[in-house]
Amino acid sequence: MLGARITTEGERTWIFVGLVDEAGQRYRVNLSSAWRELVERLAAIPPTQMQRQVLRVMHLREGVADAPKEGQAPFRVLYALAASLVILEPDLLINITDLNHGTYCLRQDLLRRVVPSRAGMPGLRGTIIHTIFKGLLQTAPSRPERLLDDALRTSVVQLAEVNSDEATMRAAVWPHVQNLTAW
Repeated sequence: MLGARITTEGERTWIFVGLVDEAGQRYRVNLSSAWRELVERLAAIPPTQMQRQVLRVMHLREGVADAPKEGQAPFRVLYALAASLVILEPDLLINITDLNHGTYCLRQDLLRRVVPSRAGMPGLRGTIIHTIFKGLLQTAPSRPERLLDDALRTSVVQLAEVNSDEATMRAAVWPHVQNLTAW
């Protein structure tokens, strides 16, 4: 569970993030003004959605907590340092192509979803190289030819879509495979 608020007392601004970990331990994290924009955005999230958020905070200093108010569970206080990190949704995987495209234009985003473009020759070549690279990392790089054969065999339909053949793609990809194997 996550909560956030900003309070001002005189000239000092206090930025608090309230956290509850999986074990039920409550924390109050005091952040510096560098995190003000993040906390303002967190404070604007409705409480029902806030409970589903995952926040990781690292490199904090233990502080002294005030005695809990009546009926309140005890909590620990942590203070942010100059080297502290605050990461919202750290385990959310983002497709780099989607990130690259962004939603700069709503019509373009809708068009990409409704009428997806077919991969071109450079994109297919990159996909095959990436597949081989992944295979080289997972297994011993003693048989790169086999990885290339497997990648080409699974890309037969895409090769036809880009109007290419296996021999042409093999010639285009093989120098990259050799460099990856040497690396």
